[in-house]
Amino acid sequence: MGTSETLTRGAIQFMSAGTGIVHSEHNRHPSSPLRFIQMWFTPRSRGLTPRYGSMPSNLNILQSTWAHLVSDVDNPLNTPVKIHQDVNIYVCLLHKEENIPFVVSDNRQAYFLCMEGDVLVEEKAVENEHNDSGVDGDNKTHMLTTHDAAEVKGKKSLYVKALTDGVHLMMVEMSLTNDSRYR
Repeated sequence: MGTSETLTRGAIQFMSAGTGIVHSEHNRHPSSPLRFIQMWFTPRSRGLTPRYGSMPSNLNILQSTWAHLVSDVDNPLNTPVKIHQDVNIYVCLLHKEENIPFVVSDNRQAYFLCMEGDVLVEEKAVENEHNDSGVDGDNKTHMLTTHDAAEVKGKKSLYVKALTDGVHLMMVEMSLTNDSRYR
């Protein structure tokens, strides 16, 4: 594809290898360390046309809200990045003491990544026949610090509270799977 670019804090780069690509990443700065998050999602079909794109950083849209930045090409929602899988990615920036809710729907799951700062995540199970927690209305609280992650499965109401200034969170929400890294 012959592309080259420098990404800044908060930018998104995406690609679909499709039928095949050659790809490499470099830190071209001689003294500043490189820090980024790379995620791979298996597309729902094979043989897609290779594609590449990026979304420039706009930290203002992330402030105090879950900014919906990535969604499925089959989802009519307007997001800056579209991929070929039932995945949604949200990012937010929070100030100390700010709270932000998120509801994980039935038959869905979410992965939180605390990229910067400290947060308290209160997880409230919603009563339904698919609640696998064993107890209807079971509440849990989790503290996440920089680079911590958490997995949430099934219908839950989540309440995230920033314990420090400069909290930077990412949430990947997708169809419920039967596997888990945590048992």
